[in-house]
Amino acid sequence: MCVTFGSGQSLPITHIGNTSLNNSTTLQNVLVVPNLTKNLLSINRLTNDSNVDVLFSNNYFNVQDRKTGEILARGICENGFYVLTQSHKSLVVVLSASHLRAPFNKWHSLLGHVAFDTITTLNKLGHVFLTSLLPKPGLCNSCELSKAKHLPFVENNKHAQQVLDLIHCDLWGPAPIASTDGYLYYVIFVDDYSRFTWFYPLKAKSDFYHILIIFFNFVQNQFSTSVKVFQSDGGTEFINHRVQNCFQEHGIHHRLSCPHTPEQNGRVERKHRHITETGLAIMFNAHAPSKLWVDAFTSATYIINRLPTKILENKSPFEILFKQPPSYSNLRISISL
Repeated sequence: MCVTFGSGQSLPITHIGNTSLNNSTTLQNVLVVPNLTKNLLSINRLTNDSNVDVLFSNNYFNVQDRKTGEILARGICENGFYVLTQSHKSLVVVLSASHLRAPFNKWHSLLGHVAFDTITTLNKLGHVFLTSLLPKPGLCNSCELSKAKHLPFVENNKHAQQVLDLIHCDLWGPAPIASTDGYLYYVIFVDDYSRFTWFYPLKAKSDFYHILIIFFNFVQNQFSTSVKVFQSDGGTEFINHRVQNCFQEHGIHHRLSCPHTPEQNGRVERKHRHITETGLAIMFNAHAPSKLWVDAFTSATYIINRLPTKILENKSPFEILFKQPPSYSNLRISISL
C-alpha cells in the first residue's frame, strides 16, 4: 500500500492504526508514512467520523460544529496548502465523540432494538451520529422473533392419495342472524385428496351427529369407499361419546389438532374463509337480506368446488373427484326481489 501524490510520486504506508490527540481523543485508521514530512488530515475522514463541517476560502478555512455552527478550529493557506494553526477545545470534544458514530443497524442493537425513527430523532438532536442516513435497514430478524406470539408453522405439502382417505371437518357459528329456516351454524367436510367440500347447515351444534351419519352414508354409497381418517379440532361436537362410538363402529381414525392451534386444521379453516368471503360478496352484490346467508354460502361452496386451483394443477375439485370438468352453463347472477 502507498500514498500517491498529484505529481505521480508514491510513498509507502508502513502501518495503519490509531493515535491519540490527548487522553480522551483518538483518531482512527491513521496511515503511517515515514517519508512524509507533514501530517496530513483527510477532510473526508474528518467530516464522516465527526459531526463537523469544513468551510474553505481563498486564504483560510474553518472547522465548525455541524449542528450549532460554532467554529472549533481555524487554519490558513500557506504556499497552496491549508494548515491547521488554531484549534479550540471544542474540536477535541467533537473528535472524542467519534465513537458515537455508527450505522443504523449498530445503533439499533446498542439501543435495545429501538424503532429506527427513534434513532433518526436522536441523530437530529445530536445525541448520536449516523454514518449514513440512507438507506434505512429492512426488517430485523431479532425484532420479528421477539414480537411473534408463536413460531411460524412449517408448510405441509402432504396430501391424501385417494378420495376419502382423509376428511377435514369444522363447524362454523353461531351466525349473528338466523337464516330463513332457523339455521345458526354450518359444518363443512373437505376431502383432502380432491379438496371437494360438502356444506351442511345446522340449527344447533347438537345436530352435528345426525349430519355426520348422513355424510358417511352418502359418500360411502356414492364413491364405493369409506372415510379412513377424520381430522378436526377438539370441540365438544367432535369428542362426545356418540361421535366417538360412530368412529369406532366405522373403523375411522379420529385425528385431533392441538388445543388453541387452528393452524393444524388449516385446510378447513382456509375453506371457511373462502366460503364466507365468497358468500358475503354474493349477498352484497344482490343486496340480499342477511337471513339468506345459508343460500349464499351454499352457492359459494358450489362455485368453489368448480374453480380451478394451483394446488390441483389448475384443475377443480369437481374434476378431480368426478373425473370430468364441470359445466358452468347453469350459473346465474343472484338478484334480490
